[in-house]
Amino acid sequence: MPFGERRSETRFPADDSAIVTILQGVSHPRLECRILNTSKDGLHLRLPVPIEPGALIQVRQKGAITMAEVRYCIPAGSGFHIGARILSTMSARQDLPT
Repeated sequence: MPFGERRSETRFPADDSAIVTILQGVSHPRLECRILNTSKDGLHLRLPVPIEPGALIQVRQKGAITMAEVRYCIPAGSGFHIGARILSTMSARQDLPT
């Protein structure tokens, strides 16, 4: 682990599209986002709007639905970078509406 690195899990770069639904707090029906990287326990997302730390979110991507808790949200250019701790993940059935 590099000096100063606090993460316990390896991060893997990504550039995948997903849909985020905020499950508590201020609600947005569906927000398009980019998954910037992933680990066993977390996601790093880029969204067009901020989400409060502590909010529960659903991240729907091809093949999986992930429930997560927002840990941080920081401005990044014209959007926001969000770190989320994964609570659970399940396979998305292809016959369910998206």
